Amino acid sequence: MLPAAELSCFGGGNLRLADVRGPAVINLWGSWCEPCRDELPAINAVAQRTDGLVHFLGVDTRDLRSDAEDMVTEFGLTYPSVFDQGEQVRIALKQAGIPVTLFVDSTGKVAYLYNGTRLDEATLSNLVKQHLGVAVPVG
Repeated sequence: MLPAAELSCFGGGNLRLADVRGPAVINLWGSWCEPCRDELPAINAVAQRTDGLVHFLGVDTRDLRSDAEDMVTEFGLTYPSVFDQGEQVRIALKQAGIPVTLFVDSTGKVAYLYNGTRLDEATLSNLVKQHLGVAVPVG
């Protein structure tokens, strides 16, 4: 299951991560992380193509909130992001670093955790289909 971390939303309010239900893709990133910066455009593109089919959520970790907000604006991210200054999520998932991408099913269970090479649109689309059962529309 997802960690029970209570995280601050960039648009205001809070989100309890354990309440997220899928199909969802949750990506842990930081403005200081070059692989994260490399894959965010692909994640944003797939998020736009699956709008209404798959929920996307960004979890900014080990960062300054202002730097993270600037990055959301710089990349034009269209999906919501939350701030995890204390790295609660990464630590709970026992991951050494980021980026990390979670694929969450309708019960809130992590169906798959990806921490491999930088995601591109094709790889992410394949993982969404394989682990969430959603075919990503061609963009």
